[in-house]
Formats: sequence, structure tokens, C-alpha cells
Amino acid sequence: MHVTDLDVDGAAMKFVEFSRIFDQLFTSPSEPASAIAPEATAPPALHGAGLTVLVEGRDADLADQLEADARHVAGVDQSGTPLPAAVLDAAHLVRGYRVDVGVVDDAMGRVARWYPLCARTGSYAIRRPGKPPVTIDAGPDEGHVKASTLTQDRTDERHHYVHQALFGWSLAAPPPGRTIGEDNLPQVPEPDLSPDFPLDTTFRPRRGSLPALRYGRYRLRAPLVDLAGNGPGIDADTPPSAVTQALTYGRWEPVPPPAVVPRWPFLEGE
Repeated sequence: MHVTDLDVDGAAMKFVEFSRIFDQLFTSPSEPASAIAPEATAPPALHGAGLTVLVEGRDADLADQLEADARHVAGVDQSGTPLPAAVLDAAHLVRGYRVDVGVVDDAMGRVARWYPLCARTGSYAIRRPGKPPVTIDAGPDEGHVKASTLTQDRTDERHHYVHQALFGWSLAAPPPGRTIGEDNLPQVPEPDLSPDFPLDTTFRPRRGSLPALRYGRYRLRAPLVDLAGNGPGIDADTPPSAVTQALTYGRWEPVPPPAVVPRWPFLEGE
């Protein structure tokens, strides 16, 4: 498990494109007689992306979990022998994680206060076609990060993609602002409603729950959430082994050169 403040996905895509351009430049120029290689060049600049936890081997772990679940459904063990009953353990009760972040106090060398990244305030309404919406009153709560998530290839349902990053920024509410729609124009995102279960939900972070991300040192923890949504509270004690090492959040973006502004008008010939 690794904690980083680097935009790993963005850096990977930039270097892939950088390598592709180099390959075209040196191996397959459009006009070999006029091709000129640059004397010097620089790799793409790296950028930060908040705090991200990376877990190696999640794809293999998830594949093993899918195989085990398939055996439980079929009622057989690893050798294919029928079982009288499925064998389950505590891991099958894990629904996900609730992630907390803490700012390391340099004077004390530890986290003085934890902030929940899954705290949210939701609005719920049932919207049936041709009928007025029915609102549902609910107080603030905490969401969770799924223990295992994947995306499926639309062209081949046998192919799945497992992201190695567990979480990054606010985890239970979308960032403020609009998104780019299919017509390439900004728009307010609207949730997709199922005709069988037309529940419209919108979430926003609970006021005061997210600390300002500044240059400094941070630690993360991720208490478990069971199938009923229960888990330790924000004030629960956490053993040191369940907390990440302190990460210094810094700046990856290159510093632009200073702007040179003349103090008086230029004279003729200057």
C-alpha cells in the first residue's frame, strides 16, 4: 500500500503520449530526408492530485474473491466437491471503508483531529412520471468506499478494469460546479433515474467536515463498514498500525518564470 500526492494516472498518460511522439519522431518520420531530431527536450511535467492510496495486486485479490463467491453460489469447494453449507468468515461482512484524514501537528508529531471524508448531507426525492415529487427527510450521514470496484468493457463483457487507487478527495459527494455534457457545453449533472426505483439523490459534503488541503503532512485511516452500514465513529481510538505513515503534501507543478515588467517606457533603439 502506498500513499501519494502525485496524479499517477495523468503522469502515466502523459509519458505514454510522450513515448509515442518520440517513437514517431525517430522511427517513422513522414519525410525521412527532412526529418530533424531535436537537440534537447524535457519530459512532461508532473502534477498533484490530492491524496491517493494505491494498493498493489488489487486485481488478483478481486479475481480470487470473484472465484470464491462463485463457489459459494454453486455450493462447492476449491476442488469442486459439493459442500453441505457455504463457509463464510468476517471478510464477507465488510461492505467498504469510511476514510478519515488527519493533519499532523509538527509540535506533537501526531494527528490532533480526524476529519471524515465520507460525511455528507443528502437530499432524497421519489420522482414518478406525471406525479409530483415526494421528498424524504433524512439527516446527515456518512457514505462509504466500496471494498472492491471495477468497470466493465462495453465491447467485451468478459473484460474488467480494476483501478489500483482506492480513494482520493471527497468520497461521498461530487465536487461543486458543472460538467461537460455530450454537446460539449457545461451543464449541471443530473442523476439517472431507474423507472423501477425512481429515487433522486443529491449529496454535498457536510459543512466543516473537510479540511483545507494545504502544503503540510497528513495521515489517513479507513475503518471498516459492515453490511448494515455500521462502523467506528470519528472519535474512536485507532491503533498506530491502522494509520498510514505521514505524507508530506507538496507541489509537483513547475514554477513558471517571473514576469519581467519594465519600470519606464522603452526608448528608441532599446
